[in-house]
Amino acid sequence: MSTTSKNLSSETKELTSSFKASNGDSINGNGFIIGQGAKTIPGSLKVEYNLNKDYKIFEAVIAPSEQWTGKEDKNIGMVKIYQNGHLIYDSGNIASNRDPIPVRLSLVDVNQFRIEAYGRELGLLNAKFIK
Repeated sequence: MSTTSKNLSSETKELTSSFKASNGDSINGNGFIIGQGAKTIPGSLKVEYNLNKDYKIFEAVIAPSEQWTGKEDKNIGMVKIYQNGHLIYDSGNIASNRDPIPVRLSLVDVNQFRIEAYGRELGLLNAKFIK
């Protein structure tokens, strides 16, 4: 697998440590935190992978950060995932008080895999490709 392109806005950062979700869950592992500050600057993420049909499953967790604890907003961001150019996952608007969302997608016969996300203190975590 190779990363064919990665475009992170300046408000998006890669994580290499634990992430605290708005519901109090601690999620360990690598990923991205999209946007900085619950009421401030939104961030964006676009990353593409060339999978060469070598993987069977994609797994990840999408979660609002602890910055949202006790706050309510009906739309803090969204995540879309494409396989071979076709939209196969759309989170829709994610609410700030939403529990973490597990994502598990089949990768059978997938060459190109793209993730697009936009948000404010929204985590895309523990993303992994499974052979």
